[in-house]
Amino acid sequence: QGIVPTKAGKMAMMSVRLMTEKVFNVKEIFLRIDPSKAAIHMKAGFSQSVGHIVDEISDGYMISKDTKWKITESVIKAQVKEWVFEALPSFTEAFMSDLVDNLDDVFDLEDMCVTEMVKNKMLLNAIFLDVGRKELIFIRNSGFYFGFALGFIQLLIWYFYPTGWVLPAFGFVVGYATNFLALKMIFKPVEPYYVDLGCYKLKLQGLFLQRQKQASYSFARKIVGTVMHSEKIWHAMLHGPKAKKFRKLLNKHLDGFTDSIIGNYKPVVNLYLGEDKVDEMKVMVRQLANEDIETTISFMHEYTDDALDLEREIATKMSELSFTDFEQVLHPVFEEDEFKLIIVGAILGALVGLFQLFVIFGV
Repeated sequence: QGIVPTKAGKMAMMSVRLMTEKVFNVKEIFLRIDPSKAAIHMKAGFSQSVGHIVDEISDGYMISKDTKWKITESVIKAQVKEWVFEALPSFTEAFMSDLVDNLDDVFDLEDMCVTEMVKNKMLLNAIFLDVGRKELIFIRNSGFYFGFALGFIQLLIWYFYPTGWVLPAFGFVVGYATNFLALKMIFKPVEPYYVDLGCYKLKLQGLFLQRQKQASYSFARKIVGTVMHSEKIWHAMLHGPKAKKFRKLLNKHLDGFTDSIIGNYKPVVNLYLGEDKVDEMKVMVRQLANEDIETTISFMHEYTDDALDLEREIATKMSELSFTDFEQVLHPVFEEDEFKLIIVGAILGALVGLFQLFVIFGV
């Protein structure tokens, strides 16, 4: 298995921590959601489900099948729906404000990203292939260029000293040196260093670090397009490790929502239904609303993505990171297994040397 997939969890965690510690504050980003605008979109979502919720509540608690109330069923349901839509903006604004205030309790960005990338390791592979495409191409091509240059030295040694061990030994050295130099040239030096050549100043800096702006925009586009978008964020709130706290917060506002609809009629409703039935009705409202909340929130995805504007935020802030911090975007992919990559190159070089020795020269 490739290095990226085997370290999917660790790499995803490091990437998210880099973003949340150096690039943006999750709570500040969520403050960009305007509760009044969110209410408009949630109203569109609620309009899809409010009908059957009102039917269930009205049939269960407000309309008796054995009395003349049944005659006015449509009037009662229409009135309840009107009350619901009148109370909806206040409910949504209060809920969204409370959600942002308690965001750390109901949403775990790190868990969302790590879970998604571990579940779909090829996704992380695609992100880093896209971000580090030029560097990976350089590693591939450097084998030819460095190998070709070092091969001349090998040829001279073989010409003057044609001993059997020379080809595999030198192949090992060439393979080792090729991967070692390629990896060092990608990330070192971290800070730019200039060599004065008189009429020209030569800039020496890791190839990846020289592409900071371009790589930042590639990373932002890929990470937001595949993981950090509205649908995944809301799904993580609804089904992630903090989902119970999210539901608890939602239910608190649903109870307030029900109370606001009953409003000044609460004494009459309590008298007509009984306080136990009112509490029972609240439980039913919670249950029905929770069942439909994912559909309701789906109407907010486009607005949420536009409001958070994460792609622009990540790209801009990452492109402004110090070179030391930015290096951590891609270097951890190679860092821990750098020696393995170098040794693999060395072993392949030695095998090529043995091929030359036994097949080409027939020793």
